[in-house]
Amino acid sequence: MKRPSIFRHAPGELSQDAFLAWLLEWADPSLRDAEPALHRAGRDFLESLLHCAGHPIPATYESVRVELQLQKIDLLVVVDEKLAVVIEDKVHTAAHGDQLERYRIAVQLALDIPLERTAFVYLKTGDECDTRHVSESGYAYYRRAQLLRVLEQGLENGVDNNIYTDFTEHIRGMERRVNAWATLPINRWGSHDPLWIGLFDELQDRLKAGGWGMGVGQQPRRRILRILVGRWGCAGWLGLPAGRLMAQAQCSSLDKAGRGQEGDACPMAGEARRARPRNRLSLPASKAA
Repeated sequence: MKRPSIFRHAPGELSQDAFLAWLLEWADPSLRDAEPALHRAGRDFLESLLHCAGHPIPATYESVRVELQLQKIDLLVVVDEKLAVVIEDKVHTAAHGDQLERYRIAVQLALDIPLERTAFVYLKTGDECDTRHVSESGYAYYRRAQLLRVLEQGLENGVDNNIYTDFTEHIRGMERRVNAWATLPINRWGSHDPLWIGLFDELQDRLKAGGWGMGVGQQPRRRILRILVGRWGCAGWLGLPAGRLMAQAQCSSLDKAGRGQEGDACPMAGEARRARPRNRLSLPASKAA
């Protein structure tokens, strides 16, 4: 039997909010002697948030106050009543509407701290293909891998706490499942496995374009998932027909040279495929095969 963990039964945003608030409260200097390793982990987390947002880290501070859902802000951290960190905490959902912009206004109503002394952080432990809205709203994007590094450093520094250990393993498991595409044999991939997201993220990073979305084909053995829609008017799918990893691309707005309206070549439309609008490409076996 797996080690029991509350975060396996409560993997949502509210339980994540509670853990992050709990950890940040340990950053308060008054708790330095109560649990030295946990206090250090709390400070490391707080300082990593400030660093991510490009804010200077105070050399010393006397108090850390954490509020949940003040003015509907997920987490609000106030340091010495002079510095604030607004955290929009997400697992799998994304920001909607003008949510991020509203919190920039809300924090000004809640605190007498100028915006230039307020860090805005969008913390997400799930995955998201297009994060432009985050930076456009003035937030720094804090990724699961960044959080995991802080948590694991805490364990190395001697944190001995079941809640902390369980949450670290929960986040470690999310990271492991998403990155499993690099090691798990292809014939063991499932249609809804998180590893597809890891593969799509890697392809998006290498192609430097497009985005990805999730969707499954009607034929169970085909396991087709949508991957890239870029400025070239191309869409692509990956699937596993007959146990082989297959890619399919459809580029509707390319000229005969495989170039889009901006004159640049689409990375999904190779020399051998440019003459036809719809083709299939069998990818070479990787180390996961």
